[in-house]
Amino acid sequence: MQVEDRHDADLSLILPTRGRHSMLKRFFASLIQTASRLSRLEVIMYMDDDDQQCPVADATHLQTHTVIGPRQTMGTMIRTCAAQARGRAFMLINDDAVFRTSGWDAAIADVRAGHGGAVPAHLRGTGYAGAARLGHGEGYRYSHDEPNAVGPQQYLPDDLVDAEYYQPTDRGWEERLGPRWRELRAIIRGTRSGR
Repeated sequence: MQVEDRHDADLSLILPTRGRHSMLKRFFASLIQTASRLSRLEVIMYMDDDDQQCPVADATHLQTHTVIGPRQTMGTMIRTCAAQARGRAFMLINDDAVFRTSGWDAAIADVRAGHGGAVPAHLRGTGYAGAARLGHGEGYRYSHDEPNAVGPQQYLPDDLVDAEYYQPTDRGWEERLGPRWRELRAIIRGTRSGR
């Protein structure tokens, strides 16, 4: 079995693949387009020794590592890749996956770094005895009662209240979505009122 050299990473994507080159090419294109911290990611692929036509050349901005071995069960391929992972966390992913949300990896990195405290008390469940005594649900604003069904309310934990993981791109539908997204974010954060 051959294994390539690599550097440490924050997140290892475990990717068993078997002869689906066009899907793999689309996977890499979406990953490169959406990840905000490419240098901190690695992709570890398992490829059968009779199927080495991998489109890794398109992923030059990314740490990619290929384990080449005999045809195995999916479970064995996954375990083999996981044993090679250098990230502090790893995620199993199919070769037909497509990343669509820009900055998705920043949210994972924040969680892995210990950010993201408790759910704000006003969002916690109220359907049990003692919830009111704990302040759960107090101050909750029902969005549908607000102008245009959007109102100011904190959804993220205190240490992530200013985090902005999703950033619309300047391409396609997201280019049209961007102004509305910024407007909604301002309303939710209380820096602008609803219409």
